[in-house]
Parts: sequence; structure tokens; C-alpha cells
Amino acid sequence: MTDAEVNENEAVTQNADDSEQGFPWLLLLIGIAGIALGIFIATQVIGILFAIISPPDAPLPANITLVQHDNQSYGVDEWTYDSADSPCDVLEFYQEAGGICRVPPTWCVRDENGVLSIDDVGVPLTATCTGSQEFSIFAMRWRSSISASSIDGPTSLQVFREVLWGGSPIEATPTP
Repeated sequence: MTDAEVNENEAVTQNADDSEQGFPWLLLLIGIAGIALGIFIATQVIGILFAIISPPDAPLPANITLVQHDNQSYGVDEWTYDSADSPCDVLEFYQEAGGICRVPPTWCVRDENGVLSIDDVGVPLTATCTGSQEFSIFAMRWRSSISASSIDGPTSLQVFREVLWGGSPIEATPTP
């Protein structure tokens, strides 16, 4: 083998080594894409896990005191509260929270000054509001029964919440 052939073989070997020692851009791009995909999947899973661990409560007005809590199943709860607010204020809260409310016709009527009142004290002071809410991939429906012995007396509130783990949103409809 001549010196020229040996020098040529060394040059070819050196060029092959130089190309292998270059920066692996393709590997870097694949790694960045893998990390980005992992972060995207993690954010989706974390939201679902948080919703499972801590499902939202039904809407609650201010100035309430918990009397009783009954956990019938995971995500199915019933609470009983007392409220210092008038039944009309509690009813207005649930209507503003998006609830569909069944109210006796003489209950919480606005007068000419815009004040809510109950016209007929002989009518039972009971109203029911229902609603639903979507969160993460799940849904929740709630029902609130508002009752009072008088317009000025304490208001009793029974709140029922059911988390729909199947995720099918339920339209809030009043029950007869």
C-alpha cells in the first residue's frame, strides 16, 4: 500500500469521525417535542385528578350555618343549613347563580320600590331551585330547597349535590 493510499484512507476515516461528532440537532428536536407532549398530557391529567379529588360544591349563599351533612356516596352529598337571611334573599341568590326555581306565585314578589316580599303568609314558605355545572370532563347537578316559618324568621336550606362521573351534562329542570 502506498503512502498516498494510506493518507487517503486516513482522510476518509477522519471525515467520517467529524460527521459523527457533530451536534445531534435531530435528537434535540425529538427530545424537546417529547417534553412538550409530556407537559401537555400532564396538564390534562392533573385537571382531571384534581376534579376527582376535590369536586366543586353546590352554590351556597353567605351567612349560613351548617346544621347537618350526609355523604351518601362519593360525590353525592346532602347538607342542611340555617341562614340569617330572609327566604327571598336566599331565593334571589340561587336565581342569580343560574338556578331554575319553583316558587309559589305569591312568594318573593317585588313591590314598586323593588323590595322582595311574600304577599300571602298562608302559603307554605317553600321553594326549590335546581341547576347544573360542568367542570373538567365531569358534570354536577344540585338542588336547593328553601323553607322558612315566616318571612322574618330563620331560613332553612337543604342542598343536594350529585357529581356525574360519566360527564354527561344535565339540564336543570324543575320537578313537579
